[in-house]
Amino acid sequence: MFIDAGNSRLKLRMGRHGTVHHIDWRGMDEPVLSDAFKAILAEQSVPATVVFCAAIPESRQRLLGEVVSAALPEARQQWLKVHRRKGGVRPAYHDAASFGVDRYLALVAARAKYRNRPVVVIDMGTAVTIDAMDQGGRHLGGLILPGLGGMRDSLFERAPHLLEIPPDPDHDAPAEAIMPVNTRDAIEVGVHALLTGGIERILTDLAVQMSSEPEWLVCGGNADVLCSLTELPLRRDPALVLDGMVLAASRT
Repeated sequence: MFIDAGNSRLKLRMGRHGTVHHIDWRGMDEPVLSDAFKAILAEQSVPATVVFCAAIPESRQRLLGEVVSAALPEARQQWLKVHRRKGGVRPAYHDAASFGVDRYLALVAARAKYRNRPVVVIDMGTAVTIDAMDQGGRHLGGLILPGLGGMRDSLFERAPHLLEIPPDPDHDAPAEAIMPVNTRDAIEVGVHALLTGGIERILTDLAVQMSSEPEWLVCGGNADVLCSLTELPLRRDPALVLDGMVLAASRT
């Protein structure tokens, strides 16, 4: 079993190429998370090893480890880490351990899938990360941006009265127009435009700086949002981190 643990969502892959299950574990305590985990396990064969990618605080790592240990006491736990040489990827960070393991594993998978091509990986999760790698596996660095949820939360923190504005019954979904005529759509279109515009600017600059046209890969829970709002030639690869986990686990 492979578990990709983000701040808001767990992705569980049953086996190297098996079904992927999702658990939204925001605010879950141990009993509730345990019940959700056991519900998935009830329909599966018992794994001998559980492999983790956990770019989350230590307290959440402990919670996740305890839940898995209680449900699968005989299973070996393998917590993946960043390596400077394994997987054909050379992180740019001087302190490789400070590079997010999810970002690293996405690059490991990209290196294997698109060998001899430079790549740019955009992960549209709780945070948005953008990482570039040349055709030889040399990481060129990356950026971290607030995700859509973080942008909304920041706005509501500074302007809490916006939360109290009732929705317009004639506008149930964000309008496609660039200048909406109600507050709900104004917020949604605004945060989408801000994030998409920022990403497009970054990718345009990268295209000029990289030696050849890269593969533009996008993954993460909001990947579809980005793909629907831009005309950039993005290739959606939703299992990139999980694929990297399979590769990294097999080499340790």
